[in-house]
Amino acid sequence: LKLIFGLAHLLLLERASMRSAGWRKRKYSSSLQSNMQVPDPKNFMSLIKFKIEGFHCEACVKVAKMKLGKLTDVSELEINSDGKGKIVSAREIGISEINQALLETGYKAELS
Repeated sequence: LKLIFGLAHLLLLERASMRSAGWRKRKYSSSLQSNMQVPDPKNFMSLIKFKIEGFHCEACVKVAKMKLGKLTDVSELEINSDGKGKIVSAREIGISEINQALLETGYKAELS
């Protein structure tokens, strides 16, 4: 029982240090050592590259940009007239989420 409480205490300490320290390594004086690096969520960025089929003109690009720009946490969005695009965001965005956003337009995206 002491071991369970000790581990729970270590986990709570680790969680508190992750919030305040970002990428810092923490070591404990107990027999358990933790050298896990945890990314700072404030600096996390995700990149996804894709290709959209069916573009005919610049209006197609504008419609796709309008729909994909509504996805949450998108910080950068690029789409070329040939359908190649990329999204940089503060969270993971999958191809299924991109296709869901493009559903009403009739376009379909694939990973590139």
